[in-house]
Amino acid sequence: MCDPYKTNHEPVMTRRQFHGLFGGAGVAMTLGVSSCAKEEGVARVSAENCLEIARQCENWVDTQIAPTENGAIWKFSLDLPKKHKHNFYYGSAGIIIFYLELFANDPRPHYRDRILQAADELLAFAKGPTVLGPGWAGGFPGIAFVLTAVSRFSGDTKYADGARLVFEKLMAQSQPIGNGVGWLRKVPFFTQYKEPRELLDSDMGATGAGMTLVWAAENGVHSKAKEWAIQVADRLIEVGETMAQGTRWNMTEPAINWHTPNFSHGAGGVGYFMTRMFQLTGNETYLETAISAAHYLQSIEVKQTKGVLVPHGGEENLFYLAHCHGPAGTGKLFYLLTEVTGDKKWQESMHSQMDGLLSVGAPETRGAGYWNNISQCCGDAGVGDYALHLYDNSNNAAHKQKYLGLAQRVALELIMRSTVEEDKRYWVQAEHRTAPEFLQAQTGFMQGAAGVGSFFLHLSRVLTDKPTVKISLPNSPFGA
Repeated sequence: MCDPYKTNHEPVMTRRQFHGLFGGAGVAMTLGVSSCAKEEGVARVSAENCLEIARQCENWVDTQIAPTENGAIWKFSLDLPKKHKHNFYYGSAGIIIFYLELFANDPRPHYRDRILQAADELLAFAKGPTVLGPGWAGGFPGIAFVLTAVSRFSGDTKYADGARLVFEKLMAQSQPIGNGVGWLRKVPFFTQYKEPRELLDSDMGATGAGMTLVWAAENGVHSKAKEWAIQVADRLIEVGETMAQGTRWNMTEPAINWHTPNFSHGAGGVGYFMTRMFQLTGNETYLETAISAAHYLQSIEVKQTKGVLVPHGGEENLFYLAHCHGPAGTGKLFYLLTEVTGDKKWQESMHSQMDGLLSVGAPETRGAGYWNNISQCCGDAGVGDYALHLYDNSNNAAHKQKYLGLAQRVALELIMRSTVEEDKRYWVQAEHRTAPEFLQAQTGFMQGAAGVGSFFLHLSRVLTDKPTVKISLPNSPFGA
């Protein structure tokens, strides 16, 4: 078995069988790709392969779509056909982004139809009596961003009007707290906390709202976006916890006994938002806060055989590698600080984190923080996409070779772990590290085939030296 945990799905093949295919005659049809190159003993996928895999992902995701009264929505997973989500993390909002990228690469009418059908359902949902959180991934911000993207794609202002409405609903659910505003919600993940608390982080809380409000202000989406972003940022500064070296943030206020320092729930995400606030306002306080967050992250780095890694939190030797708690997320803070300050020391920290990732053997070696998850949030697609962004934005030949090589290895790992049925491709994964036996074939962008397809589309463009069609998200400095 190639997976680290026993599953009820047979793998396509073992790693030894997979690499044994590259003797020069091409790849078995089991993989659903046509050919590969072999350079210096390392198997490499071609641009044609990658584009075909992205299309296979869409072919499978399309089998999971269901009509609604207002349009259409995708099922959450193959195993839960009656469960649907509208948010960016699991649901239609994120999947629409994948379709927009596909259409930008290959303007097929079918892709356009799916975008508009899903956007109509998303718009109706947003206009309804919906109560969602402030976080980017699971709440209103991701939906507002996608509705704006569809409006620009289609030229139909009803989606832009819907996005403005969503931002107004987001702020209507906030309340004045301290020096700004915040959102009181049920604490996610932990059942022992019964009372609502203020959510501060990127994925679930105020930081995610703030990042998206910065984007909205810069792009003229809502006239009050800058004012609202300042209110969010000033409250977050107030609740930061001063440490011996720098500042950290808990996921909630009052704090719970769970300190995760990286991008999704901690200082990595807050620091990134503060850097964006400096870009928006020119207020040095925000940049100082961002640098303080970076200093805290550097103070808890753990040396690896080469490079460093920032621990997941609580356990010094538990290291995630992808977007949520790893270099692929937290590195975005250091990348942006380099851009804003011109100080190369931040870039050096970013590269050191990636050296740490490579030193633990990713993507082939799986571990406690890099388990049977292939997705954008926690797994292979997140690592691969980040490596491609670093490749796209580097002028250093050695760095470009290193990061493109990593992305190629991620692609091969994903191919090996996939399930192919005729012209359809999907992945059975364990979304949660703590529940390795709970396996699902998911459709979403942050968890599932849409996000994996986005990575393969990105790689296909890189390999043909074409401009990226990756859509730049509010929580990322990269993309078109």
